[in-house]
Formats: sequence, structure tokens, C-alpha cells
Amino acid sequence: MSKIILFVVLLLVSLPTLGQVGINTTNPQEALHVNGKIRVDDASGRSATSVLGVDATGTLNTMDVGGALEIHNNTIIASGTGYYSVVNVSVTTPTPNTRIDNIDLGVVGANAYKTVIRFTGQTQSFDITGIKDGIEGRHIILLNPMNVNMGVINESNQSLAVNRIITYGSGPSESTSGEGAIELVYDGTRWVVINFRN
Repeated sequence: MSKIILFVVLLLVSLPTLGQVGINTTNPQEALHVNGKIRVDDASGRSATSVLGVDATGTLNTMDVGGALEIHNNTIIASGTGYYSVVNVSVTTPTPNTRIDNIDLGVVGANAYKTVIRFTGQTQSFDITGIKDGIEGRHIILLNPMNVNMGVINESNQSLAVNRIITYGSGPSESTSGEGAIELVYDGTRWVVINFRN
């Protein structure tokens, strides 16, 4: 009789957590609820195609890393030829030294995952006074493949303060001599020229 009572008590105690296992917890919230560190041994022979991440509730989820990323020594690195993606952006330069204020390159929209912005359509030299939608850490390369000068104006008040460019050059602007590239990073308040290629 005492064995039957013990069995019924154990059955009643385990009903609320039926199908859920807890390690280091008495109240499992998922099929497997671990309160502590997890270790997986012997993952040899597997390719790194996904990573595990924890959401705001503590639930572990898998995420695909994509074709241009791989996991090497517990670090996600870019691999292959997909380091920089390129997009063509048309600009209109009807007169020499056309100034383009607050240019919208789509850096948070359609071109959010593009690094190289290749300008097309320019027939005259042009200067950029500001770039819209900077996000701290955003890195872009402005590429001018045409034989016209492309420049950026230092701290031009023709563009909004948050869109302005800091050149750190010797003059009020930096400009390519025909074909060239200007590399910039947004520091949270301004676009900063970090490299210049003629």
C-alpha cells in the first residue's frame, strides 16, 4: 500500500512538468531548461553553417550565418569574395562643380548592406556636402569611375549638421583627380574621411 501511495505522489508531483526536463532548476519552462553553462563535446565532422544565440527571454535559437560568413576558432569571420558589395547610384551633374547637399544614398534603406557606392551618370565634376542617414560605425566607399573630379566638402553648412563630412585634410575639401574613391565612416555625429584614393 505504501508503494502505491508513493507512486501516486510521484505521479502528481511530475504532472505539471510532464515532458519538460530541468537541469539546475525545479521549474523548467521549455522541453530542456538549463540554468547554467552548456557544453557540447565531439562536434567533429560538422560544418559551421549556423550559430546559437539567446533571445531576450533566455531561449536558445539557431541562426544561419550565410554563405559569406564562417565560424573559425569560435569567431565569425567574413570569407570568400563577398567582403564588399557594390551598388550603382546615379547622380546628375549638369554644371561643373555641382554641389550635392544631403545626398540620399539609401545607406539605411535599399543599400543598407552595400559598402561600395559606385556613382554613374556624372558628366561634370561634383562635390558632396553631406550624406543622409548616417548610423554610428557605418562604413562606405564612394567610387567615382568617371574621368571627372569627385569631392567632399569639410563641414559644409549647406547640409544638415548630422549629414556633414569631416575631411581632416589641409583645405576646405578633398577631391579626386578624375577617377578615385573616398572611404568614410560615420562616428555618430558626422561622416569622417578615413581614406582617399586617386
